[in-house]
Amino acid sequence: MSKESFDARPVNDDSAPVFPPELARRKFLKTLAIGVPALAAGCAEANASVLDTRPGEGPAGGEGAGTSGSPHLSSSPVTVRRWEPETVPESTTVFPRTVIAGDMRSTSFVVACYMADKAPKRLVVWRAGATPKTVEVAFESDVIPDADGFSKTKVDNLEAGTWYSYGLFDGEAETATIRSLIGSARTALAEGSLEPVTVGVSSCVGQGTLLPDYANPLSLTPFHWPLLSKAAERDFDAFITLGDQGYMDLVYANGGTYEGYLAGWGAYHAGGYRDLFPRAGIYATWDDHEVTDSGTVVPWTSNPAERQKIDNAKRAYYRVQALEADDPEQTPLWRTFRWGNTVEFIILDCRQERTAERMMSQPQLDFLLQRLEQSPCHFKCVVTSVPFARVNHLPSKEDRWEGYSDQRDRVKAFINEKNIRKVLWVTGDIHMCYAGQMELPADDGSLAGQMWEICCTSGNTNPGWMLLPDRQFVWKSGTPHVPFLTFDPHADSVKLVFVDDEGGAAFERTMLLP
Repeated sequence: MSKESFDARPVNDDSAPVFPPELARRKFLKTLAIGVPALAAGCAEANASVLDTRPGEGPAGGEGAGTSGSPHLSSSPVTVRRWEPETVPESTTVFPRTVIAGDMRSTSFVVACYMADKAPKRLVVWRAGATPKTVEVAFESDVIPDADGFSKTKVDNLEAGTWYSYGLFDGEAETATIRSLIGSARTALAEGSLEPVTVGVSSCVGQGTLLPDYANPLSLTPFHWPLLSKAAERDFDAFITLGDQGYMDLVYANGGTYEGYLAGWGAYHAGGYRDLFPRAGIYATWDDHEVTDSGTVVPWTSNPAERQKIDNAKRAYYRVQALEADDPEQTPLWRTFRWGNTVEFIILDCRQERTAERMMSQPQLDFLLQRLEQSPCHFKCVVTSVPFARVNHLPSKEDRWEGYSDQRDRVKAFINEKNIRKVLWVTGDIHMCYAGQMELPADDGSLAGQMWEICCTSGNTNPGWMLLPDRQFVWKSGTPHVPFLTFDPHADSVKLVFVDDEGGAAFERTMLLP
């Protein structure tokens, strides 16, 4: 595929393709005013209601594993109540951090929350009722936080492709006196659906400077980011965090304890993510700074002290994120999610399975190739925390797929051999934004060589973006942005919009994938 296959016409051009309007967000789901949150975390083992699964038994393995499953819709009854959850006062003292829904499937999602008082709460999931001041309660359950105040609950038996609200309350919902933020999440589309799907993407959060927002364990204060706040105002079905969701370098340097990492996440989840995460469900993967900078320690270190810090960081990440898993030693982070037959999101771990010779384990590589070949979806979106595209004019090649040429070449050869089409990669890590192809057309005009990759930084900057060749990258920027992607199988295209910190479209085009 040549560069011309990327439709470079502005979308407001009369000659540009016409697309269905973005699905309007349900009006009844609103996040409320945000107070100044407190930060806290204690120490204990995880005690969530989500069961661990092993490869081949759950999200990461087996035929169709980790997808939205069978085509059935939930037939469980809902309870209609006369209730206005938004009128219950929000307590940022008890609920200082954002609520998070994640790992959305066609009939379920996971809710993660932190309760500073470490007391039991009531989780309620609902949608708007047919008449004013009523709701249809689809799920409710008592939530018992662990000794650190964290909980994680799988909400099941939901309708496919449906928006829900959720929140935690101090007792029976109708008599509750305080609540958390109210969050929103949409379940994945039912199998067979070809409805357009819109996702937002972020990576490398920060203030638009060279230096990141480091969580300082000696003085934890919440960070806020205008870019993510503006991104939260848009309509989207799900949001993907590509890694470096937080910068824990100082936590690692100051002992790297499990308790320290739990507390460190408060600088982010009690800050600007309170604007973004309640707006839709999240798919998350990690990069290096969820532990510390990759130049400080390598994932395959055999040093016992370094190994313990890495393990502490990974356990804390699994504890605070809305993952359908509790234990990183039992359930790998790589997994996949299908939204009907529109798009499959293949989420990789391109950091913690590395060795000096490989980007990822052989089981994960097999999983990637299997999902690319066997996906029934029109589009395949590969979520990788580090670039797959060849950007060898930039330093630190060893920290990208380029540094692991055997596995990179294997993926490309497989795609060419199997003629796998409509593959889009999304990535971050290198602190720049671009829309481009994997290789210069003159160097590799094959199907795999001309796949498209979208890279973003949502906070930190790197002047190296100026070195990206125009022949390979149709757009590039050193300014932080949040890209939004609308996968539309009816139009056989992906609409790309890079949003800036004023909420405007810095770059807006239609992609025709090979």
